Amino acid sequence: MFISALNNNIYDVNKDTTRMILVDLEREYGNYFNKQRPDNLNDKNSKGLYYWTLEHIMPQTIKQGSIWEKNLIEKYGVKEKDQLFLDNVHKLGNLTLTGYNTELSNNEFVDKRDYKDPKTGTFEGLRTPLFLNESIANIKLNQSINEKDSWTIDDINRRNEDLINKVVEIYTLD
Repeated sequence: MFISALNNNIYDVNKDTTRMILVDLEREYGNYFNKQRPDNLNDKNSKGLYYWTLEHIMPQTIKQGSIWEKNLIEKYGVKEKDQLFLDNVHKLGNLTLTGYNTELSNNEFVDKRDYKDPKTGTFEGLRTPLFLNESIANIKLNQSINEKDSWTIDDINRRNEDLINKVVEIYTLD
């Protein structure tokens, strides 16, 4: 039942649980946080909101005429695009953590990947070296996030399966 739940639109079921799973994945498999950059994944601002929030790689809302829509239509057809979108947008495989949710918004994949903080000039989008972001690239093809220039339903499903396998490792019940 657990794996079945993870295979579906988990974000729709419970955003807090989804966030907890992503945080646990990052803590278990990532190496971004260290002595100089302490883990602040559970820190909140003065309004009680997390600094690190859930980010949909393929946005929750796809604007008509956007590259997101064009890619879905080109690969899957006009009739199938809406259902495929609904079936995949809230899957674990389409989610990551970011401190720049507002800035990434509904941007195209490459813009999300290459987002730089205007004050520091450092990459803070999907190039932030979190385990979760590194898993966006197809590691089986020796691809890095820097080389990845699109995001598809196939990518979501591949990453969803990879992340579910990692989740099961973390939460194995003996």
